[in-house]
Amino acid sequence: MTEADKFRETGKQMQIDMKKDATGMMRNFCVLTIDASFNPKTEAWSCEYLNHRVLVGPEAKVDTVKGKIEAVMGSDTDKKDWTF
Repeated sequence: MTEADKFRETGKQMQIDMKKDATGMMRNFCVLTIDASFNPKTEAWSCEYLNHRVLVGPEAKVDTVKGKIEAVMGSDTDKKDWTF
């Protein structure tokens, strides 16, 4: 759950930092979900974190917000210090 705890603070700060840029967009969210499972045979837990991003609105706003999210959260080619 370390990733989720870290994202809780990062997500709050992104909301503050991007509020002006995101105002007027139809949809703008970046959330973290976790899929956890337990294997009773091995008594082991496994989990996978997924970062979901949906940006809908004027192209200039989408590009600006996407760039700021990627600067903090990374992208497919630059994961920053996240494990998802």
